[in-house]
Amino acid sequence: MSVETRVRTGCALLDDVAPGWFLRVKNIEGLNIASTESCVLAQVFGSWERGKKRTGLVQGFEQARHGFNFAPIMSLITMGRDLFRLNEEWRSVIRARQVEYLERTTGTPVVKSEPKELIHV
Repeated sequence: MSVETRVRTGCALLDDVAPGWFLRVKNIEGLNIASTESCVLAQVFGSWERGKKRTGLVQGFEQARHGFNFAPIMSLITMGRDLFRLNEEWRSVIRARQVEYLERTTGTPVVKSEPKELIHV
């Protein structure tokens, strides 16, 4: 399953259990799937453990299928690439959802400034 598909699957689950979840992610650049303190679930639910309980994803393979973790049977090299790609995909999706939300709720286009901050025009 591709990284993009896994993240879309995770987004769909979060949309069901925590509508507007992407607004709770305050540290997009610091998002790190490998960290129980700065991963998507920790940022959305306050902790990795609370996120696992709320989503019902307690097994590693299910977490990996939803883009919240790497697959437990990967080699270290593959795991590193997977984590990098997962982090990048989550950041991209969260930024896009936040921009779409801001534009929809404010009626104002949003543009990126340097470095990667969102501002209203």
